[in-house]
Amino acid sequence: SGGGVQGQQQEIQELVSMIKGIERDDELLTGMQCVICTCLLFNAKECLECDKAFCSLCIDSWLSKKDADGKSSCPNCKQDDPKFKKLHRGVQALLDDTVVVCQCDTKLKFD
Repeated sequence: SGGGVQGQQQEIQELVSMIKGIERDDELLTGMQCVICTCLLFNAKECLECDKAFCSLCIDSWLSKKDADGKSSCPNCKQDDPKFKKLHRGVQALLDDTVVVCQCDTKLKFD
């Protein structure tokens, strides 16, 4: 894979494409998908304005793209130059304990 954020995103997408299933109640994971990549949140950050969570790599890449005025905005609430915080530790723990099953039927913890 290539270097930088784009290379890391591609690597994550390749890993996610190998996932066959998630061993956890699907309802429990509702809302735990990144709005940008639509995958399970990974090292998530949450917008302080709208409380929507994004993968760190996804939102960092999104925010690096400035508009004509040199500003960036949240992809969900459109807040200019939004501030982000780490995902709530309870939600992060839930994600960290999620087991994924790859196409070769190997079970792996998501973290």
